[in-house]
Amino acid sequence: MPGKMRKAATGICVLLMTATGLGVAQGATDDRAKLIEGALLAAPQSIRDGATVVLDAPHTPRVVLRQGSNDFICSANVAKTGFLSYCYPKALDSFWIRNAALTADGKSGVEIADALAVDARSGKINPVVGATTYEMGGASQDAALPHMIVFLPNATEASTGLSAKLDYVHPWLMWAGTPVAHVMIPGK
Repeated sequence: MPGKMRKAATGICVLLMTATGLGVAQGATDDRAKLIEGALLAAPQSIRDGATVVLDAPHTPRVVLRQGSNDFICSANVAKTGFLSYCYPKALDSFWIRNAALTADGKSGVEIADALAVDARSGKINPVVGATTYEMGGASQDAALPHMIVFLPNATEASTGLSAKLDYVHPWLMWAGTPVAHVMIPGK
């Protein structure tokens, strides 16, 4: 293996071991496959095969686990507890990278919403009307449930007819009236 390739492969193995808590390089290849499989759980079949899969571990450079051929990115699970993976169109990449960084920094939900709204108003992120994120989350990968997020910047309860109160059964509007407003659609 040429020197540059060996260094890149070693770097990926070290990052995977750090992000997943592994202590041996042997498990890195198996873990890479598990990370890809877990990330793709959130994606509908129609986009799964062509999606790019990334590992965005907190405070480390992004690692592309699998290069895709369509316009979707699936993020591998890096949750400290439980399981969370999500897939979204590339147009939302800056939003999800920023959201992950704020979450990793321990920001509250209100602080995250405020920071994302400021970023959207300044043009640093661009939530696209109608762009959809597919998510799987739960106490474990086996217990994870799906839900969808559909962006409707600046939407309100009055403009959508949706409640802005958390609801585990019906669609509801999160961060209503902000540039990062979106419809949360629970699934089962």
